[in-house]
Amino acid sequence: MGGDEPSARDDDAPQVERAKADAIANAGPHLPAIVGGLLYSRPLSAHAAETVLDKLNRGVVIFDADGRVHYANDAALRAAHGSEAISILEGRLCFGDPAAQARFEAFLQQGRERSDGGIGQSSVVMRVVVGAARPPYRVLLSPLTTTGDSRSAGQSVQHVLMIYEPHGERLFPRRILRELYGLSDAEADLTLLLFQGESLDAAAQHLHISVNTAKTHLHHVFVKCDVHSQGELLQLLSLGPRTL
Repeated sequence: MGGDEPSARDDDAPQVERAKADAIANAGPHLPAIVGGLLYSRPLSAHAAETVLDKLNRGVVIFDADGRVHYANDAALRAAHGSEAISILEGRLCFGDPAAQARFEAFLQQGRERSDGGIGQSSVVMRVVVGAARPPYRVLLSPLTTTGDSRSAGQSVQHVLMIYEPHGERLFPRRILRELYGLSDAEADLTLLLFQGESLDAAAQHLHISVNTAKTHLHHVFVKCDVHSQGELLQLLSLGPRTL
């Protein structure tokens, strides 16, 4: 008798999935909707997604664990064609600066060694020197986490590169950081310098403070902004106050 129970639950599983599918179908114009504790929304067409990405004022490159590029928006292609600092050679993402290329290879290797689809992999922020007469790019390398279904289907781990030009736009005012995140003036000044691509040591020197004091300020910034790394902070600022 007890041995029949697992098969009964197995028989119920397809019915549950069909019930979820019916609920999603019946939601019609009411999507997004929560079904079975999960949020479902209509898939965005590839053309619509590319149109949105092409309107961004930053470069976006999606690449796999071997560095093969799967997508690059218009801003990224302009950056790749405008200098040798960032390029796409034979379908692979490359950096002209040896130090940047080494960090990129280390990021890829970390992604290949993970078996969780990139979950928990740290983002990397780099300054990429473009030329003597031009300010460096700030770039953010981040994993794109995938669902268990896509990984089981053999989909490669995906990553995204975002390219920021420090002086391509005006910086948001310090007041925004104070009002949105409760940063002090000293914390806001440090955050703005990091956002422009300065290293922590260079920012400390610019602000005439010790590196230890800068680290203390940065720790407070992480807590107030609810982030855990400079990569997360850069991403937060780029997608948040910079658009205000």
